[in-house]
Amino acid sequence: MAMPQPEGGEPAPTIPRAKGGGGFRERVRRLGLGLAWILLGTAAWPAEPPGAAGRPVIPGDYSRAKPFTNSLGMQWVPVLGTGLLFSVWETRVRDFRAFVEATGHDATGKMYSIGPDGWKLRGRTWKDPGFPQSPGHPVCGVSFHDAKRFCEWLTGRERAAGLIGAGDRFRLPTDAEWSAAVGDTLYPWGPEWPPPHMAGNYGDADSDLNPKIAGYRDGYSRTSPVGVFTPNRHGLYDLGGNVWEWCDTYYQKGMNTPVARQRFPGLEEDGGGTQYRVLRGGSWDRVTPIFLESACRNNDSPDGRGDFLGFRCVLEPGTSRP
Repeated sequence: MAMPQPEGGEPAPTIPRAKGGGGFRERVRRLGLGLAWILLGTAAWPAEPPGAAGRPVIPGDYSRAKPFTNSLGMQWVPVLGTGLLFSVWETRVRDFRAFVEATGHDATGKMYSIGPDGWKLRGRTWKDPGFPQSPGHPVCGVSFHDAKRFCEWLTGRERAAGLIGAGDRFRLPTDAEWSAAVGDTLYPWGPEWPPPHMAGNYGDADSDLNPKIAGYRDGYSRTSPVGVFTPNRHGLYDLGGNVWEWCDTYYQKGMNTPVARQRFPGLEEDGGGTQYRVLRGGSWDRVTPIFLESACRNNDSPDGRGDFLGFRCVLEPGTSRP
Protein backbone atom coordinates (compact mmCIF):
# COMPACT_ATOMS: atom_id res chain seq x y z
CA MET A 1 0.00 0.00 0.00
CA ALA A 2 1.44 3.35 -0.97
CA MET A 3 1.52 5.79 1.89
CA PRO A 4 4.07 8.56 2.39
CA GLN A 5 5.99 8.72 5.64
CA PRO A 6 4.73 11.70 7.69
CA GLU A 7 7.21 14.54 8.10
CA GLY A 8 5.50 16.67 10.71
CA GLY A 9 6.13 14.52 13.75
CA GLU A 10 2.81 12.67 13.65
CA PRO A 11 2.65 8.87 13.61
CA ALA A 12 1.96 7.13 10.33
CA PRO A 13 -1.68 6.15 9.77
CA THR A 14 -2.36 2.46 10.18
CA ILE A 15 -2.91 1.03 6.71
CA PRO A 16 -4.02 -2.57 6.11
CA ARG A 17 -1.38 -4.35 4.06
CA ALA A 18 -2.11 -5.74 0.63
CA LYS A 19 -1.86 -9.48 0.21
CA GLY A 20 1.79 -10.26 -0.17
CA GLY A 21 3.01 -7.19 1.68
CA GLY A 22 2.77 -3.45 1.72
CA GLY A 23 4.82 -0.42 2.44
CA PHE A 24 4.31 2.74 4.32
CA ARG A 25 3.78 4.60 1.13
CA GLU A 26 3.02 2.29 -1.23
CA ARG A 27 -2.55 1.47 -24.69
CA VAL A 28 0.04 4.33 -28.11
CA ARG A 29 -2.90 3.48 -30.46
CA ARG A 30 -2.27 0.54 -32.74
CA LEU A 31 0.93 1.23 -34.56
CA GLY A 32 -0.37 0.74 -38.06
CA LEU A 33 2.71 -1.38 -38.79
CA GLY A 34 0.81 -4.57 -39.52
CA LEU A 35 1.83 -6.08 -36.21
CA ALA A 36 0.16 -9.15 -34.80
CA TRP A 37 -0.94 -8.90 -31.18
CA ILE A 38 -0.44 -11.51 -28.52
CA LEU A 39 -2.87 -11.41 -25.65
CA LEU A 40 -1.35 -11.93 -22.23
CA GLY A 41 -3.95 -11.60 -19.47
CA THR A 42 -5.44 -8.15 -19.81
CA ALA A 43 -2.61 -6.79 -21.97
CA ALA A 44 -1.98 -7.07 -25.71
CA TRP A 45 1.66 -7.35 -26.63
CA PRO A 46 3.11 -7.00 -30.16
CA ALA A 47 4.61 -10.05 -31.81
CA GLU A 48 7.93 -8.91 -33.20
CA PRO A 49 8.37 -9.99 -36.83
CA PRO A 50 11.71 -11.69 -37.56
CA GLY A 51 14.28 -9.13 -38.61
CA ALA A 52 12.11 -6.20 -37.54
CA ALA A 53 14.63 -4.73 -35.13
CA GLY A 54 17.03 -2.04 -36.27
CA ARG A 55 20.71 -1.30 -35.73
CA PRO A 56 21.83 -1.88 -32.15
CA VAL A 57 22.02 1.22 -29.99
CA ILE A 58 25.55 2.37 -29.18
CA PRO A 59 25.62 4.77 -26.21
CA GLY A 60 28.74 6.50 -27.52
CA ASP A 61 26.75 7.74 -30.52
CA TYR A 62 24.70 9.95 -28.21
CA SER A 63 25.29 12.80 -25.79
CA ARG A 64 23.48 15.46 -23.81
CA ALA A 65 23.59 17.64 -26.95
CA LYS A 66 22.58 14.73 -29.19
CA PRO A 67 20.08 12.51 -27.34
CA PHE A 68 18.54 9.31 -28.65
CA THR A 69 14.84 9.97 -29.38
CA ASN A 70 12.28 7.18 -29.58
CA SER A 71 8.93 6.98 -31.34
CA LEU A 72 7.11 8.63 -28.43
CA GLY A 73 9.46 11.59 -28.35
CA MET A 74 11.16 10.41 -25.17
CA GLN A 75 14.82 11.41 -25.07
CA TRP A 76 17.77 9.42 -23.72
CA VAL A 77 21.33 10.36 -22.82
CA PRO A 78 24.33 8.36 -21.61
CA VAL A 79 25.36 8.29 -17.96
CA LEU A 80 29.08 7.73 -17.51
CA GLY A 81 30.01 4.44 -15.92
CA THR A 82 26.69 2.68 -16.46
CA GLY A 83 26.79 1.70 -20.16
CA LEU A 84 23.18 2.85 -20.32
CA LEU A 85 21.08 5.63 -21.76
CA PHE A 86 18.79 7.27 -19.21
CA SER A 87 15.51 8.95 -20.07
CA VAL A 88 16.06 12.66 -19.48
CA TRP A 89 12.55 12.88 -18.02
CA GLU A 90 10.35 10.85 -15.79
CA THR A 91 7.83 8.90 -17.87
CA ARG A 92 5.09 11.31 -18.91
CA VAL A 93 1.32 10.98 -18.88
CA ARG A 94 1.31 10.92 -22.72
CA ASP A 95 3.81 8.04 -22.78
CA PHE A 96 1.92 5.93 -20.27
CA ARG A 97 -1.42 6.66 -21.97
CA ALA A 98 0.03 5.35 -25.26
CA PHE A 99 0.96 2.13 -23.48
CA VAL A 100 -2.49 1.69 -21.90
CA GLU A 101 -4.31 2.44 -25.16
CA ALA A 102 -2.15 -0.05 -27.07
CA THR A 103 -2.33 -2.89 -24.57
CA GLY A 104 -5.43 -2.44 -22.43
CA HIS A 105 -3.27 -2.73 -19.30
CA ASP A 106 -5.29 -1.85 -16.21
CA ALA A 107 -3.15 0.41 -14.04
CA THR A 108 -5.99 1.45 -11.74
CA GLY A 109 -7.14 0.47 -8.30
CA LYS A 110 -5.95 0.94 -4.73
CA MET A 111 -4.24 4.25 -5.31
CA TYR A 112 -3.61 6.57 -2.41
CA SER A 113 -4.18 10.26 -3.12
CA ILE A 114 -3.99 13.45 -1.09
CA GLY A 115 -7.00 15.23 0.39
CA PRO A 116 -7.83 17.50 3.32
CA ASP A 117 -7.57 14.48 5.60
CA GLY A 118 -4.28 13.17 4.22
CA TRP A 119 -3.51 10.27 1.90
CA LYS A 120 -6.38 7.82 1.54
CA LEU A 121 -8.02 5.51 -0.98
CA ARG A 122 -10.37 7.85 -2.86
CA GLY A 123 -10.96 6.00 -6.12
CA ARG A 124 -8.38 8.13 -7.94
CA THR A 125 -6.14 6.76 -10.71
CA TRP A 126 -3.23 7.89 -12.85
CA LYS A 127 -5.82 9.30 -15.27
CA ASP A 128 -7.13 11.70 -12.62
CA PRO A 129 -4.94 11.74 -9.53
CA GLY A 130 -6.91 14.54 -7.88
CA PHE A 131 -4.99 17.49 -9.32
CA PRO A 132 -4.45 18.87 -12.86
CA GLN A 133 -2.02 16.95 -15.07
CA SER A 134 -1.13 17.79 -18.68
CA PRO A 135 0.24 15.19 -21.14
CA GLY A 136 3.68 16.53 -20.26
CA HIS A 137 3.44 15.91 -16.53
CA PRO A 138 5.02 12.79 -15.01
CA VAL A 139 2.56 9.94 -14.75
CA CYS A 140 1.84 9.24 -11.09
CA GLY A 141 -0.15 6.62 -9.23
CA VAL A 142 1.57 3.71 -10.98
CA SER A 143 3.05 0.63 -9.37
CA PHE A 144 6.38 -1.09 -9.90
CA HIS A 145 4.55 -3.78 -11.89
CA ASP A 146 2.88 -1.12 -14.09
CA ALA A 147 6.28 0.44 -14.78
CA LYS A 148 7.87 -2.91 -15.65
CA ARG A 149 5.10 -3.71 -18.12
CA PHE A 150 5.49 -0.30 -19.74
CA CYS A 151 9.18 -1.01 -20.32
CA GLU A 152 8.43 -4.43 -21.82
CA TRP A 153 5.84 -2.93 -24.17
CA LEU A 154 8.14 -0.08 -25.18
CA THR A 155 10.92 -2.54 -25.99
CA GLY A 156 8.64 -4.50 -28.35
CA ARG A 157 7.31 -1.33 -29.96
CA GLU A 158 10.70 0.20 -30.67
CA ARG A 159 12.21 -3.06 -31.94
CA ALA A 160 9.26 -3.46 -34.33
CA ALA A 161 9.72 0.14 -35.50
CA GLY A 162 13.39 -0.57 -36.19
CA LEU A 163 14.59 2.06 -33.72
CA ILE A 164 16.56 -0.29 -31.48
CA GLY A 165 18.38 -3.57 -31.97
CA ALA A 166 17.09 -7.04 -31.24
CA GLY A 167 19.18 -7.20 -28.07
CA ASP A 168 18.41 -3.69 -26.80
CA ARG A 169 15.76 -3.21 -24.17
CA PHE A 170 14.07 -0.63 -22.00
CA ARG A 171 13.84 -1.31 -18.29
CA LEU A 172 13.88 0.32 -14.88
CA PRO A 173 17.24 1.33 -13.45
CA THR A 174 18.74 -0.53 -10.54
CA ASP A 175 19.47 1.31 -7.35
CA ALA A 176 23.20 1.42 -8.17
CA GLU A 177 22.53 2.79 -11.67
CA TRP A 178 20.24 5.46 -10.26
CA SER A 179 22.98 6.39 -7.79
CA ALA A 180 25.45 6.82 -10.66
CA ALA A 181 22.98 9.13 -12.37
CA VAL A 182 22.34 11.36 -9.35
CA GLY A 183 25.97 11.62 -8.29
CA ASP A 184 27.58 11.85 -4.87
CA THR A 185 26.59 15.33 -3.69
CA LEU A 186 24.59 15.56 -0.46
CA TYR A 187 21.49 16.66 -2.34
CA PRO A 188 20.79 16.30 -6.08
CA TRP A 189 21.45 20.04 -6.47
CA GLY A 190 24.56 20.21 -4.26
CA PRO A 191 25.45 20.67 -0.56
CA GLU A 192 23.37 23.67 0.48
CA TRP A 193 20.05 23.93 2.34
CA PRO A 194 17.41 25.14 1.61
CA PRO A 195 17.34 24.15 -2.06
CA PRO A 196 18.45 26.92 -4.42
CA HIS A 197 16.06 28.44 -6.94
CA MET A 198 14.87 25.94 -9.59
CA ALA A 199 16.37 22.95 -7.76
CA GLY A 200 13.24 20.83 -8.17
CA ASN A 201 9.61 20.35 -7.26
CA TYR A 202 9.29 19.80 -3.52
CA GLY A 203 6.98 20.81 -0.68
CA ASP A 204 7.69 24.50 -1.06
CA ALA A 205 6.59 27.51 0.97
CA ASP A 206 3.55 28.15 -1.25
CA SER A 207 2.22 24.61 -0.89
CA ASP A 208 -1.19 24.11 0.72
CA LEU A 209 0.29 21.21 2.68
CA ASN A 210 2.18 21.28 5.94
CA PRO A 211 4.99 21.26 6.76
CA LYS A 212 6.80 23.26 4.08
CA ILE A 213 10.37 24.13 3.11
CA ALA A 214 10.75 27.62 4.48
CA GLY A 215 12.23 30.06 2.02
CA TYR A 216 11.90 27.83 -1.06
CA ARG A 217 9.35 28.41 -3.81
CA ASP A 218 9.04 26.25 -6.93
CA GLY A 219 5.66 27.41 -8.24
CA TYR A 220 3.88 24.04 -8.06
CA SER A 221 1.75 22.64 -5.25
CA ARG A 222 1.53 19.18 -6.85
CA THR A 223 3.41 17.71 -9.85
CA SER A 224 5.06 19.96 -12.42
CA PRO A 225 5.61 19.31 -16.14
CA VAL A 226 8.83 17.41 -16.82
CA GLY A 227 11.88 19.40 -17.85
CA VAL A 228 10.97 22.57 -15.95
CA PHE A 229 13.74 22.63 -13.38
CA THR A 230 17.52 22.68 -13.69
CA PRO A 231 18.96 19.42 -15.11
CA ASN A 232 21.99 17.75 -13.60
CA ARG A 233 25.41 17.38 -15.24
CA HIS A 234 24.17 14.46 -17.37
CA GLY A 235 21.17 16.45 -18.61
CA LEU A 236 18.66 14.56 -16.46
CA TYR A 237 15.67 16.39 -15.02
CA ASP A 238 13.82 15.77 -11.76
CA LEU A 239 16.23 13.30 -10.19
CA GLY A 240 15.16 15.25 -7.13
CA GLY A 241 11.47 15.94 -6.59
CA ASN A 242 8.28 15.69 -8.67
CA VAL A 243 7.64 11.95 -8.16
CA TRP A 244 9.49 9.12 -6.43
CA GLU A 245 11.06 6.81 -9.04
CA TRP A 246 10.83 3.01 -8.91
CA CYS A 247 14.10 1.07 -9.08
CA ASP A 248 14.49 -2.61 -9.95
CA THR A 249 16.16 -3.44 -6.66
CA TYR A 250 14.79 -4.92 -3.46
CA TYR A 251 14.91 -2.59 -0.48
CA GLN A 252 17.09 -3.44 2.48
CA LYS A 253 17.04 -1.25 5.54
CA GLY A 254 20.84 -1.01 5.61
CA MET A 255 20.60 1.16 2.49
CA ASN A 256 19.63 4.01 4.82
CA THR A 257 21.51 5.36 7.80
CA PRO A 258 20.48 4.48 11.37
CA VAL A 259 19.60 8.15 11.88
CA ALA A 260 17.19 8.10 8.93
CA ARG A 261 15.61 4.85 10.09
CA GLN A 262 15.16 6.13 13.62
CA ARG A 263 13.57 9.35 12.39
CA PHE A 264 11.29 7.53 9.95
CA PRO A 265 10.48 4.03 11.27
CA GLY A 266 8.92 2.98 7.96
CA LEU A 267 12.46 2.78 6.59
CA GLU A 268 13.11 -0.07 9.02
CA GLU A 269 10.61 -2.21 7.11
CA ASP A 270 12.35 -4.33 4.50
CA GLY A 271 10.46 -7.64 4.59
CA GLY A 272 13.70 -9.55 4.84
CA GLY A 273 15.09 -7.80 1.78
CA THR A 274 12.81 -9.56 -0.71
CA GLN A 275 9.47 -7.80 -0.31
CA TYR A 276 9.71 -4.07 -1.03
CA ARG A 277 11.21 -2.18 -3.96
CA VAL A 278 13.48 0.84 -3.80
CA LEU A 279 12.19 4.33 -4.60
CA ARG A 280 14.57 7.22 -5.23
CA GLY A 281 14.52 10.98 -5.63
CA GLY A 282 11.77 12.38 -3.41
CA SER A 283 8.52 13.91 -4.58
CA TRP A 284 6.43 17.07 -4.77
CA ASP A 285 5.35 16.78 -1.13
CA ARG A 286 8.72 16.10 0.53
CA VAL A 287 10.22 18.71 2.84
CA THR A 288 12.60 16.93 5.24
CA PRO A 289 16.31 17.10 4.33
CA ILE A 290 16.76 13.36 4.94
CA PHE A 291 14.20 12.50 2.26
CA LEU A 292 15.78 14.98 -0.17
CA GLU A 293 19.30 13.61 0.22
CA SER A 294 20.75 11.98 -2.91
CA ALA A 295 21.45 8.77 -0.99
CA CYS A 296 17.98 8.38 0.55
CA ARG A 297 16.04 5.25 -0.33
CA ASN A 298 12.29 5.01 0.17
CA ASN A 299 10.42 1.69 0.02
CA ASP A 300 7.08 0.32 -1.06
CA SER A 301 5.33 -2.86 -2.08
CA PRO A 302 5.68 -3.45 -5.85
CA ASP A 303 1.90 -3.22 -6.21
CA GLY A 304 1.71 0.07 -4.31
CA ARG A 305 0.16 3.07 -6.08
CA GLY A 306 0.16 6.64 -4.85
CA ASP A 307 -0.06 10.13 -6.34
CA PHE A 308 3.63 10.64 -5.55
CA LEU A 309 4.93 7.47 -7.29
CA GLY A 310 6.26 7.42 -10.87
CA PHE A 311 9.24 6.08 -12.80
CA ARG A 312 12.06 6.72 -15.25
CA CYS A 313 13.29 4.20 -17.85
CA VAL A 314 16.76 3.33 -19.03
CA LEU A 315 17.77 1.93 -22.42
CA GLU A 316 20.18 -0.99 -22.08
CA PRO A 317 22.14 -1.89 -25.22
CA GLY A 318 22.35 -5.59 -25.94
CA THR A 319 26.12 -5.26 -26.18
CA SER A 320 26.26 -4.43 -22.45
CA ARG A 321 24.87 -7.80 -21.39
CA PRO A 322 26.82 -11.08 -21.29
